[in-house]
Amino acid sequence: MIPKIKISPYGYMVLVLITFWGTILAAMLTGTWITRVPAVPAEQQISTEQVETDIKGWMTFEEVSKHTHVSIDQLYTIAKLPTETKASTTLKDAANKYDFSVDDFKTDLASYMKKHSS
Repeated sequence: MIPKIKISPYGYMVLVLITFWGTILAAMLTGTWITRVPAVPAEQQISTEQVETDIKGWMTFEEVSKHTHVSIDQLYTIAKLPTETKASTTLKDAANKYDFSVDDFKTDLASYMKKHSS
C-alpha cells in the first residue's frame, strides 16, 4: 500500500511556484523560451522590400538606423518627430508619445529608401 503524504498549504504553494518558474528557467536555459526576436545583424542591411516586414515596433530608432543605413535625424524627419527624441526610443513608444503610426512610418521609410537608393 502506498503511504499518503501530507503537504501543508505553504509547502504546496512552494512546490507549485518551483514547478512553474523551474519550467520557465529550464526553457530559457535551453533556448526554447524566447521573449524577444533577435534583430537583424548590424552588418546586414535591410532592403527596401524588407522594411515593412522586418522593422518592428520594439526596435529603437538606433537599430532601425543601423539596419537601413538611414541617419537617425532623417528617421525623425520621416516620422515627423522632434529631433530631441532619444535614439534609444522604441518605435511603439514614440508612436504612443507623439501620436504617429508605425505602419505609416515603415511605408514612408520604404519610399524614402527607394528614392535614395543608389
